[in-house]
Amino acid sequence: MPYNIEYEFKIPKYIIEGILDEYNSENVHKNEDIMIKRLIMDYILNKYPDLFDIDSKKYEEIIKNMKIEDRGNKYIYVYIYVDQN
Repeated sequence: MPYNIEYEFKIPKYIIEGILDEYNSENVHKNEDIMIKRLIMDYILNKYPDLFDIDSKKYEEIIKNMKIEDRGNKYIYVYIYVDQN
């Protein structure tokens, strides 16, 4: 029976700031929320290449459902929900 999986990633803020600095372009500022989510997802996929086996449709769904939480400390918490259907 298929089920949903929730992943939690604890990413240091300096990584996120580095990603944003590297991609500091007009396109990022126009679509900031979705671009940040895409950049974070790319970082996660590069760091954990065997964690997900997703196609482009599933990738877009994950980006749409991703939650980013800043708890005020040195880390950003990223929650990813994967529908196994």
